[in-house]
Amino acid sequence: MAAQLSKELGVRVNRKRVQRIYRQLDWTQPSMRKKQLLRAAVNSRPKPTRPDELWEADLTYIHCGVDGWAYLFNVMDVFSREWVSYVFDNYAVKENAILSVEKALIKHPGTVNVRLRTDHGSQYGSRAFKESMRILGVKQEFIAVNTPEQNGHMESFHKTLKREYIWTRDFQSFQEASEALQEAYLDYNQHRIHSALGYLTPYEYLAKIKVTENEL
Repeated sequence: MAAQLSKELGVRVNRKRVQRIYRQLDWTQPSMRKKQLLRAAVNSRPKPTRPDELWEADLTYIHCGVDGWAYLFNVMDVFSREWVSYVFDNYAVKENAILSVEKALIKHPGTVNVRLRTDHGSQYGSRAFKESMRILGVKQEFIAVNTPEQNGHMESFHKTLKREYIWTRDFQSFQEASEALQEAYLDYNQHRIHSALGYLTPYEYLAKIKVTENEL
């Protein structure tokens, strides 16, 4: 403002005087740090208003006894809380991240222009993943660095998955963990209620939406 006044009035206007006037008028706001600006930019993105508009994707790891650690790539729908798809494998490679999204699109064949929110992990930030999303028509968007809460639905899902389906078991092999995950996938979508969905399961909520749409 001081620079603009100096230009328009043709005289030098003191910047500190302008600051003092702004404070007296209560026109000042505390400056935001870089991390706050990044968070604000991501939080300003539109919220989903229907299923298959915004998905979140991430991976977690599970111990499989004699077979060591294995990796679970998940895709979930933010609007319906549906656990859309997953890939469980011994390797945390980008191909599995791509496959998890491909499986989600196969399950929901009518999906168009879906946004996929991920972190900056090497799998999701790889050139192969980005190119695959472009070909598949998926609009990838990243959360800000070091802000996992911006992928909060997935973070919450992973906590629920481990607390209710994983940590209650002591897997002795990859095969045992794989079978348990298939059971968990069905139970989570068909039987586990969510307060955010009016205490319905994801599949019940989706069915309710479909009935409502047919009535309109």
